[in-house]
Amino acid sequence: DIEKFWTALVNGELINKESLEKMFSPQIAEGHYGFGVWLLNGKIPSFQGCDPGVNFITSYDLGKQLIVTILSNVDYDVELLHNKINTLLVSNKSNI
Repeated sequence: DIEKFWTALVNGELINKESLEKMFSPQIAEGHYGFGVWLLNGKIPSFQGCDPGVNFITSYDLGKQLIVTILSNVDYDVELLHNKINTLLVSNKSNI
């Protein structure tokens, strides 16, 4: 479902291109937040959520067309794991 959401979003099925560009552009001085999404490294849109017993984070690297989504039903810092995975992917010079 999250992959379908990202795909529909970036393909203009949910909002137009102009709105998408604004959404994925920094909206605060520190450059880490767009409209409704966090911007990892200032450019990779992501969002997250949690409730007791569940944690979730997802991001879409537009340049690599790579979606990383982590769901957890244990007490674990999914943001930390997500950041480590993205760091590995960004440092990887080969195409994945």
